[in-house]
Amino acid sequence: MTNDEYHASVVPVPSPWLDILLDALRRIQHTLLIVSPYIKQEAVTVMEQALLAGMSGRNRNIEIRVITRVNPEDFLSGASDISALQQLLNWSTTIPGSTIEMRAIPNLHAKVWICDRQLAIIGSGNATLPGLSRNLEYGLAVADPQLVERILNDWQQWWDPAHHVEAPVVDDLSQKLQAIKKSDDMRQIQAQNERLTQQVRRLPRVGKAVTFSRKEKRLASPIIKEPSFPISLTDPNLNVIDKTAYITLPAPNGLTEPDISQETIDVSVIAFWQALNWVLPFDETAPGMISDSIAPDAYLKLSWKSTPIEHQMLQLIWADGRRYSQASLPTHNETVKQSWAITLNRKQIRALGDVLRILKEEDFFVKRAQQQFHVRLNTSPYTLSIAYLRNPMDRFSSVAMITPCTAASIPGNFQILHPPLSCITIAHEHLQNALITLKQEWESMHTTGYPLTIVELSFATPGATSSLTLSTGQIEASITRSIPGTDCTFAGSEARLRIDIDALQQVIASRSENVHSWRLCVDRYADAVQFVPELAVFADTTLVWRHEMRNL
Repeated sequence: MTNDEYHASVVPVPSPWLDILLDALRRIQHTLLIVSPYIKQEAVTVMEQALLAGMSGRNRNIEIRVITRVNPEDFLSGASDISALQQLLNWSTTIPGSTIEMRAIPNLHAKVWICDRQLAIIGSGNATLPGLSRNLEYGLAVADPQLVERILNDWQQWWDPAHHVEAPVVDDLSQKLQAIKKSDDMRQIQAQNERLTQQVRRLPRVGKAVTFSRKEKRLASPIIKEPSFPISLTDPNLNVIDKTAYITLPAPNGLTEPDISQETIDVSVIAFWQALNWVLPFDETAPGMISDSIAPDAYLKLSWKSTPIEHQMLQLIWADGRRYSQASLPTHNETVKQSWAITLNRKQIRALGDVLRILKEEDFFVKRAQQQFHVRLNTSPYTLSIAYLRNPMDRFSSVAMITPCTAASIPGNFQILHPPLSCITIAHEHLQNALITLKQEWESMHTTGYPLTIVELSFATPGATSSLTLSTGQIEASITRSIPGTDCTFAGSEARLRIDIDALQQVIASRSENVHSWRLCVDRYADAVQFVPELAVFADTTLVWRHEMRNL
């Protein structure tokens, strides 16, 4: 929201209101009070990033208080994530200078956000990404001091009798819930629910979902507004896409002598292209090579950390709620000192994808494989520039791909699974063939066109030789494929997860020719499975990547 709107007494908050909330979180100086019955991990991650972005370069001590529900049935149904509460309770560690306290009210249904005891946002949306960005919600932003004081008094009346929630209690509940999820009774309930869901999906729908246009929002204001860029002189060998990403000649200031080495991060053209293919769900038949089936709130994060030259890496991170993929590739830079991180939303990724498609069709990544991309972050406004030289011998022949972007928090290393781990190694070819035959058999049994969306992955026999089982369908008539595996280590009774089959196929399709097998790792909670590629002996081991898929 604008400064005038931010300080207005009462302002309507229509859907989608995620940008409004994130803008308020970035402004916080001292206190944040959250009241939400249902909280999902993706929303907590987005809020955490906004708080960290607001603290960048500033000394802030933020007191955070959360009122929510801690009802086991909410977690089993998927209305809330217990991992979201665990992440919130860890904010005192991940958000420097902050303190966090959580309390529970079993019959809570109110949704309130109070920032610095000066701004209150009251609405119908929960702390979930659908509640913040996709559902039809409505609320009010209140900055009138007397009204805010009354809201604070009501909040205090809820807070005082509410039950304290401590991290050990939440961790214990999480383990018990995992045991229930793995039980035979729960598997039968899930199978029954799947059958009922299939029947319900065949019923006629009444009405049409209301969609939102960001341009129509009167209050929305992302941290960086997308500028309308003019198209300037172009490389005659390249087509120009008139979208938020474009190709321009010459490149922006600083990409020609003498600043090209001082203001940019250099990365191999072929390594950058491989990394994009490893993490992004590219679909060459879709607009911008990104399918409409990808969640609107999916994002690509690029991050560079200021480290000694020999350890400099550019990180590319993709997250869409179904999988989390990260690639790290070596860079060269001798003078840039400031670490940075940005995100591209689906629209921006598509616009960049249109340009990359042109380069691919012209065999650019083959002909210029040994060349360097010069990556630069511009901050007024925030844009990401990826430049290269049309003539490698002429430092003044630079061409740049440019797209708007949003500042983000610096990510850590790939998240560590909770030990002890259950692991197994599977040959890439065996896994790929099993998926193909599983889908073919499913399609032959479901001629009505009902798509296969979930596949169950399990293994339970440790040893030098073992097997991974893929299955889908009802328990009474399931389709199963067993894949031979090696080097299986096991922690617990059985590693069993239900994962999105499209996300799994994207992981398998992303592999390079040097990947001969995958190391699958599951933590003790079976919340997610990580796919770590195992490379051929001669492969370039400076490129590091892995994927993680959540247990659905």
